[in-house]
Amino acid sequence: MTKTRNLISLVAIALALTAPVAAQKKAKIPSDPEVATKLKALKSIAGDKKFTQDAKGIEIIDELIQKQEKGLNAQDQKNVAKGLDSLLNKGRLRPATKAQIYNATAEALGRHGKAGAKALKSAYEKKRFPKKREWVSLREKLLINIGRTKEEAMVKFLLDEARRSPEAALMAAAGKALGNFAESKQKLRREVVSGMIIKW
Repeated sequence: MTKTRNLISLVAIALALTAPVAAQKKAKIPSDPEVATKLKALKSIAGDKKFTQDAKGIEIIDELIQKQEKGLNAQDQKNVAKGLDSLLNKGRLRPATKAQIYNATAEALGRHGKAGAKALKSAYEKKRFPKKREWVSLREKLLINIGRTKEEAMVKFLLDEARRSPEAALMAAAGKALGNFAESKQKLRREVVSGMIIKW
């Protein structure tokens, strides 16, 4: 009887200790008012005709990355991904020599899962950043960050680039991107491995 009481006591203590943790996990993350402010500033910078505020734009993007890593609610994440997508795919086009803000945007979108992967793939495929030597460096970063999103729907696209891109640097970038799927389900890992074996 004493053993039973002791066991019940231990269970009760365990439940008491774990309850706050469980409640904490379910707690909703409030909206961050700074996100809207930063996205508004970023939109203005994206339309700057002289690109004089790009350094500030990169700083804002870094701050948004930090907020993403600390935790944003679903709506804030959606808004950030949308704002970054707009900068990359719709904002006033910078020349290849001033693409630093695009590099930062690609890095940020790589942390936004499906939405980030979609925006990055769109930038890679459209004519905005053409298949020319001066854009290879940016296009590498687009591919690498598509992989970073770990969006499994992008595996076929990355395999195609790793096998068929006429640019060696892009083939390598796609191969590196595929390394992000090392912890995916076995079926997908086999698809990646067999796809690369076909190439080599």
